Amino acid sequence: KQWYQRRVRDSSREPSNSSRETSDGSGETTDVFGDDGNCSDSDLFTDKPVDTIQFSVSAFTERVYIYDYTGVYLEVNCLLQDLLDDTSLPSYLTTQPHLKQQALQFAQHWTEISKATQARLYNKILSDLDGELKRMFESRVHCTVRKMAGPKEAGEQSLVKVRKLNVGKKVVEVEQKFSKQGHPLCLSCESLVVRLKSKTSALCLTNLDSATNSELVQLPFQGRFCSLECSRSYGIKANSSSFVRKILFDLEFGVCQLCGLDTNKLLKQLKLADGEDKVKLINSTTLKSLTEKQKSNIVEHPTEGLLWQADHIVPVAEGGGQTDIDNFRTLCTICHKHETKKLMLRLREKKDKEANKKKGILDIRKFLG
Repeated sequence: KQWYQRRVRDSSREPSNSSRETSDGSGETTDVFGDDGNCSDSDLFTDKPVDTIQFSVSAFTERVYIYDYTGVYLEVNCLLQDLLDDTSLPSYLTTQPHLKQQALQFAQHWTEISKATQARLYNKILSDLDGELKRMFESRVHCTVRKMAGPKEAGEQSLVKVRKLNVGKKVVEVEQKFSKQGHPLCLSCESLVVRLKSKTSALCLTNLDSATNSELVQLPFQGRFCSLECSRSYGIKANSSSFVRKILFDLEFGVCQLCGLDTNKLLKQLKLADGEDKVKLINSTTLKSLTEKQKSNIVEHPTEGLLWQADHIVPVAEGGGQTDIDNFRTLCTICHKHETKKLMLRLREKKDKEANKKKGILDIRKFLG
């Protein structure tokens, strides 16, 4: 019991208190300690099966780290590809077939989701991948506005000041949110931009009690965001096309998610080919359906913007505005054109249905028999 108690408390993944929010879809909090602070046999028996393991995928190495059912790291990890290939697996998995099967199922499911969605799940401890994806989808706010509102339209509780920044040789004026007390607010999450005295990195804190306030000092104003993550999220939700394209390319490398066309490889080939060879290259792919003018533009000035587009999986017109990178995918120009046609058809049908309903046009079948 003492060993288990030390193991839980000393884990780097553990919070300082004895409770932890689980990520298995139940939203429950498990307390492994009794009221007296000691770990008893009855406290260890929860409604979660003890032979269940959890996983976390590294954003840098694609290595899978394995945790027990309480979220304690088991000092076991392996490459994602090794799990899929069933090679070079740690003995912890090879000697326990039921745990090995859980790991294999997780790895297979992980590879089925898009790279953009994986980017939002990296470094999180996951036990129920389906449940986590469902929560991500349900947490999206239905929005038909493409761009996030600027600071002036953000709300009545924040003040907006214009600040001059030196960008290279230019002086740029930018807007910044401030609270009524004059504290800078993050443009993305509207939290106070603060830092702990013992740390140099900015922390994003939304709720500050009196005890915490005594440990905080105001961060010298150096930027518009409290963290790099908030800066990235704002750039995506503000619909900066160049920013979204860069992040998406780093994840999917210009490969169309519908037809599989590798536009990055095609672009390199086009830049090395002559005029007639460029036309042959284009006609050997799905881009052969482009108009002659579009093909001519690609031949004269081959750029990635002519070959692939950053497409909203849930279109802005259907509530997919101001979402994170997991709502984007890489589509070649032809596939993007086809998806746009399908969207226009859906919107036209919806508009006609609403117009008929407003005019009181009824289905003629109601008057027949």
